Amino acid sequence: MSCTSSCLIDIKARSLTELRVKLPEAPGTSNFSHTHQKFLVHNFQRSRHDSNFTHLVSKALREEALTEKLSTIDLLAFITVRQLRDAIIQAVDVYLCALVHTPYECHLDDVFPFFRSRSIVLPTGFIAENEEN
Repeated sequence: MSCTSSCLIDIKARSLTELRVKLPEAPGTSNFSHTHQKFLVHNFQRSRHDSNFTHLVSKALREEALTEKLSTIDLLAFITVRQLRDAIIQAVDVYLCALVHTPYECHLDDVFPFFRSRSIVLPTGFIAENEEN
């Protein structure tokens, strides 16, 4: 059995430029939680916004082209959270370099709060020996 607790940290992004600056500052657990949240809650239904980052970029920052790019990043292709974070940063960098308009700054109500998470895994005594278990 496992459970995850999360707490807000003092890192927030209100624009695409701020997101780019804050991504490397955020702890790995934060990047992991924001990218894997749908998997952690066992919601395997495919949606347009598979991570908190894609939701922010689409809804709050109104950058649909970047949303599509971030949605194509395969989470399983990375061995470490740092590699995944670097792929997200690279996608944002490429997008910002090609951007011809000033990045949108979202309303204060839509500011993206990074959070730190901690997973706690407790032994249950159960062992799955095959797919049916």
